[in-house]
Amino acid sequence: YSLLGMYRTDDGGDSWTYLPNTPNYLGNQGFYDNCLFVDPSDPYTVYAGGVWPYDENTAGLIKSTDGGNTWTDITIGQGGGQLHPDQHALFVTPDGTVWVGNDGGVWKSIDGGYSWIDLNNTLGITQFYTVTLHPVDSSFLLGGTQDNGTVYYSGDIRWHQQNAGDGGPSAIEWDSPQIYYTSYILLNPLYKWINGNFAGNVSGPWEGDRVSWCNAPLLTDPNQPNTLLAGTHRVWRTTNSGSSWIARSGDLTRGSGHLRAMAVVEGYPDLILTASSDGKVYKTVDGGNNWISIDNDAFYSRSITDLWINPGDTAEIFLSVDRSFGDRVFRSTDGGAHWTPLTDSLENGLRGLSLAVDFRWEPPVLWLGTDYGLYFSYDLGLTWTKDPSFPNVAVYDLGLDTCHSVIVAATHGRGMWRKTIEVGIAEGEKKPEGGKTELRIEFSPDKRGILLKADGLAGKPAEIAIYAENGRKIKGLSVNSLPDEFFISTAGLRSGIYFLKLKGEHKNLSGKFAILNRR
Repeated sequence: YSLLGMYRTDDGGDSWTYLPNTPNYLGNQGFYDNCLFVDPSDPYTVYAGGVWPYDENTAGLIKSTDGGNTWTDITIGQGGGQLHPDQHALFVTPDGTVWVGNDGGVWKSIDGGYSWIDLNNTLGITQFYTVTLHPVDSSFLLGGTQDNGTVYYSGDIRWHQQNAGDGGPSAIEWDSPQIYYTSYILLNPLYKWINGNFAGNVSGPWEGDRVSWCNAPLLTDPNQPNTLLAGTHRVWRTTNSGSSWIARSGDLTRGSGHLRAMAVVEGYPDLILTASSDGKVYKTVDGGNNWISIDNDAFYSRSITDLWINPGDTAEIFLSVDRSFGDRVFRSTDGGAHWTPLTDSLENGLRGLSLAVDFRWEPPVLWLGTDYGLYFSYDLGLTWTKDPSFPNVAVYDLGLDTCHSVIVAATHGRGMWRKTIEVGIAEGEKKPEGGKTELRIEFSPDKRGILLKADGLAGKPAEIAIYAENGRKIKGLSVNSLPDEFFISTAGLRSGIYFLKLKGEHKNLSGKFAILNRR
């Protein structure tokens, strides 16, 4: 994909002249970086954009003022400023201003490339591949990007780069969140950080494996500290924060793909699900000793982009498929033996790029990231609604923070987006008639439980459920006649945030409470 030759015509294309002095501005990325523009006020002034002047044999943005006979590399301005690598768009206005679009954003020059002005200070156009949420701190997140490395957000408007190049998947240890991991392409290197300081390259022995470019699965095991799982075309596991890795599977693809998704769940340490870029889904219930194929002809050879297991019922599984027509979201209620499509009403032309499932709802709420925005369903896919507050852009990854009721979308071209989501009453659901219904949760005077008060539901039957912050159902109760004040014991609950859902007659209410200083 390097430059084969630059040619010029002076007679409208009847004949062409080879320009032998043109530098190899494409490097070996002509499939990705290649733009050309002629100054509208001077046909002999030409700009051509490619990669970056990494060495004497490669150029970035080049300029000719003699119709292509000689060229000068202007990527780094002699008068100040420089461009980001990978040039994609060029435009020259009649007054000679040069505009450049590349993997780093937008630059301009008002002096023909002698100096460059960076225009990206408040421009949110980063191409994200992945997002990783902090286990307890909603103001911190990591994102892997196209050619801007892995960056982190810590609550202010500025993002900070953790590592350079292309950024792949990340992971944050749930028991020691000051320890986290970022990656380059193909999961190699895999970087370890402690309190933001580099702690080493902890890549596993997977060089030579088939790996996703920047969307390989990398996740922490919620059942065991210091434990991570990584996916190439097989599953790798570390139990010592990356010091050593062992393979826990053979090839879990159809023979030419790589893993695109993996799912584990708290409380079930031996359950792992994987999905591949060529349509294979596998499950193990013994920690990786044996794997069972649970895929379906409906997504044969299609890239499966996300997997979710219901922490309250591990037989319920959801997945998304990257295609722009037909079935793009599937559900199984028997551990993968059978699959039901959930996107009959989703219009064609929307790819299933990412999926998030909020199991705090009944039924679970589905969020689907497409190449044209974010969609959601409150009724298991019978209807899909486009989020009107979200731009028409590809959503490569979704993060769901059930502790703070926040969903985060990593877009490929419009930066990162975050939204607070309501729990308990679906958008558009009618408020109950016959007076105000309000759910109140208070701790009992002896601190041994909570007191539930639901105005408007007293004396009526109700179903009550308590969920951990990850969506796992902790406790369920049925009440034939709900009293004015109902006591629920919190014995056995550890410190943390819990969600309570109450289902009455045509009424769904929810709330949350926190237990502190309890082991």
